[in-house]
Amino acid sequence: KSQCHAGMTLVLIDEMDALLQRASGGQGVLEKLFSWAARPGSRLVLIGIANALDLTHRFLPVLHARGCAPQLLPFLPYQDSAMRQILHTRL
Repeated sequence: KSQCHAGMTLVLIDEMDALLQRASGGQGVLEKLFSWAARPGSRLVLIGIANALDLTHRFLPVLHARGCAPQLLPFLPYQDSAMRQILHTRL
């Protein structure tokens, strides 16, 4: 480990939008995780994967109000030719 990354904690959440649709308090958990990661000097790195690009605006508006909105990195959907190539390679 390098000194600059020592003691860092990485949390990866896949299907984040599905977590928010559950009635099990997923929204409160995500709000806490995002706010912890946004604190000055935080050693928490949070990566969330979701299908909805407007997820944080719709479900977690409190993050924007608190100034701890996440950085978004959108990925374009696969085009038909890319999907055919993936299927051809795997079959």
